[in-house]
Amino acid sequence: MRKGLHVDEGKMLQIDTRYDIPTIRKSIMKIAERLGTTEQAETNIRQIATVINQAKETLMEDGILNMPVLVHFFQKPMAKELGLQVAGVFGPAPPEARQIADMAKTHAVLIIDNAHNPVGKPLKEVLPDAQLVSLLNFPGTHQTKTLLDVIRYNVQQLTRASCIVTK
Repeated sequence: MRKGLHVDEGKMLQIDTRYDIPTIRKSIMKIAERLGTTEQAETNIRQIATVINQAKETLMEDGILNMPVLVHFFQKPMAKELGLQVAGVFGPAPPEARQIADMAKTHAVLIIDNAHNPVGKPLKEVLPDAQLVSLLNFPGTHQTKTLLDVIRYNVQQLTRASCIVTK
C-alpha cells in the first residue's frame, strides 16, 4: 500500500487487527506511542478488557461456553478470547461442499459469521437449529465509531444469540 500511494514509510504504522486482548493491547499501544497518548490508551484498553470479561461471564452464565460453535476465520480470535468452544472455522472464502458436510457433523449451536465478508449462510442450511450471528471487523456500521463500539456491538450480538440458544 505504501508503495502504491507513495507515502513515506515513517508516516505509516502496521498493526494487527485481531480481537484478542494481547493483540488489542499491542496494537493500541503501538498507535498511542506514536501519537503520545499512552495514558488514554491504557484507559481504553481497560474498558475493552472489562467489556470482554463481562461478556465471558454472561456467556458462562448462559451455558454456551460448553457448546460447539462455528466461526468465520476473521472472528476466531474474539471467539477464542471469549472462551467459546470452536468446533470449526470457515472462510474467508465460501465453504465448499465437503467443509459444509463436515461442519454439519459438529452439531454447532451458533454460527459466527463476519459482517464484512459473510459466507456462513450455507452452514445455517445444514444446521437449521443453530443461531447465525454476524460480527463486525471494524467501525462504520451499526452506529460504531471506535474499536470499543465494535467490541460492544459484537459482544451484544453474541450474548443475544447465546440467550436464544440456551433457552
